[in-house]
Amino acid sequence: MGLKYQDGSLVFGETNFVSLEKIAQKKSDPFYVYDLDGMKSRLHYLKKSFPGISPHYAMKANSADRILKMFAQEGSGVDVVSGGEIRHALKTGFKAKDIIFSGVGKSRTELELAIGEEIKQINVESPQELLRIIAMSKAMNKKPKVAFRINPDVDAKTHPYITTGFRENKFGMGEHFVPELRAILTSNPNTVDLCGLTLHIGSQLQDILPIKDAIQKTLPLFYQFKQEGHQMRTFDVGGGLGIPYNEEHTFPSKDYALLNGYGKMLQEALQGFTGEVLCEPGRILVGSCGVLVGEVQYIKETPFRSFLIVNTGIHHMMRPALYQAYHRILPVRSNDNREQRIYDIVGPICESSDVLGRERTLYEIKPGEHIAIADSGAYGYSMASYYNEHDFPEQFFWENQHLDSDKPMDLKSEKEFQVRNL
Repeated sequence: MGLKYQDGSLVFGETNFVSLEKIAQKKSDPFYVYDLDGMKSRLHYLKKSFPGISPHYAMKANSADRILKMFAQEGSGVDVVSGGEIRHALKTGFKAKDIIFSGVGKSRTELELAIGEEIKQINVESPQELLRIIAMSKAMNKKPKVAFRINPDVDAKTHPYITTGFRENKFGMGEHFVPELRAILTSNPNTVDLCGLTLHIGSQLQDILPIKDAIQKTLPLFYQFKQEGHQMRTFDVGGGLGIPYNEEHTFPSKDYALLNGYGKMLQEALQGFTGEVLCEPGRILVGSCGVLVGEVQYIKETPFRSFLIVNTGIHHMMRPALYQAYHRILPVRSNDNREQRIYDIVGPICESSDVLGRERTLYEIKPGEHIAIADSGAYGYSMASYYNEHDFPEQFFWENQHLDSDKPMDLKSEKEFQVRNL
């Protein structure tokens, strides 16, 4: 994403830039900044890469109201994984016909909500779930639209915690489930509308060939169900496209290159397919479009390590602890006139895993200065917690050279600041 220095100050954006330093001068607490224009641009590019595709934003990546409203206004659908996300989607502008419900552990309460609202599609993860949906549809006198999530047994070659389409994962159903699924449908005619198949092989995918492999392994089953008389209309190719966290990229060319390659791959893999093609991207639409900023509290020197202690950590950004994920970390004010040091950048949480970056070479940073954790737009705030009773960080939204906050700022000249005086 666009992080660069102008006159020694770190600015953020894609075509228009906001000064992170100006916000930090007024905010001692941690905060996120998001570039909504960059998110919109990625969504539009995805649509152009494969004309006719129906993107459904995976809201687990970032469920900020402002972001959800923007995607709804831009014509995206939404992929949800809980009843709470269904309600949130409806409150922020999505219609029931825009909602796909994924997830392996849907409760009766959640399914009652989804069936009652008559959402676009419930992605079924197991025969037991199908039986539950059928029983509830009979009781509610509804005929919900369902799609079977197929596990194509494809190795996505990503972190084991975010692989979802391999035979050892809990997600989806291998072909050995198909006879049982057929038997359930035969025994319960006209109770559900089997409208399609869906797959999702993992997250943070940089290589699109495994997705193509998964599509080609799953499509024959789609046509089999269609030949058996089911009104198959949707083929959901999942999401999971990643971003280059480890690279010192400044502009979003690699995000767009991946989206372009993805579209070309879909055109090849789905040649001749006439149904609706759904996809459920999250990270690639928002990941590069967010940054987390925190203030340095102390520098702690030991014979073994130099710790840069900041006021943000795993309670605001869990990815480094959960996935051993790497995020670029930059000073908000350029200090390249100082000597370089090697720091472990750690937060205030009483856990040894509260480390944002290990052995990072940075120019010397002093207490009271700020750092920016790059590429924090996905799975940052959405996984944040009140652990140790710390407050959540504030969120700012940068759009059309305007900056807005998710809550009133406790600052002098608050009105002037919020009315986009940066």
